[in-house]
Amino acid sequence: MRCPISKLLIVLCLVILPRADLAASERALVSYAGINLAMSVEDRLAKLKNQGFSCQTREFVPYLGHWECNRKNADIIFDEAEILMNCAALRNCNKNLEEIALSVLADNDFAAMNQIIFYPPVGKVRWHCGESEARNLKVCVHQLVSVNHEMVEIERARGHAEAIEFLLSKRRPHLHITQLEAPMQRQLDRQAQGGELASNLD
Repeated sequence: MRCPISKLLIVLCLVILPRADLAASERALVSYAGINLAMSVEDRLAKLKNQGFSCQTREFVPYLGHWECNRKNADIIFDEAEILMNCAALRNCNKNLEEIALSVLADNDFAAMNQIIFYPPVGKVRWHCGESEARNLKVCVHQLVSVNHEMVEIERARGHAEAIEFLLSKRRPHLHITQLEAPMQRQLDRQAQGGELASNLD
């Protein structure tokens, strides 16, 4: 006796939907180096120390007061709302920036990774960023792709050696995870921007 197609579809849905829900749940807590923003700072510290990281609070800018955890060449900096880690912590220094961006895109529910270029005094930094409002999450990968050596020496002479060395470390790709503003705040910000635009058009 043949099973009607409608009944067959119902059975398939009952089998597939729980698996799809599980996959979505797993994606909601995508972790890098075993940590994510859903974890408390204390849990992240414990997790990293169990992996052999040595952790202390940073005493200089940038990220003054953030936790910094090191293990050989791996470096991770974080507070309650953001995580920054280098490619050694990700174990993917053999990949270029675009390859890492594609892997981040595959790990998350982003529609795309948007490219942004910044020009700090020491050179040129390329970013690829994706956002998920549903998960209140923004993930970027970035890299210092060119260096202005003259400005590096000028900034060092000005007493900014620590900040310069930190920027130069970004000649290798880094991953940056941040929380987005709360949905209500984003809505208020957009309304305010709309009001400013309207007033400018008057």
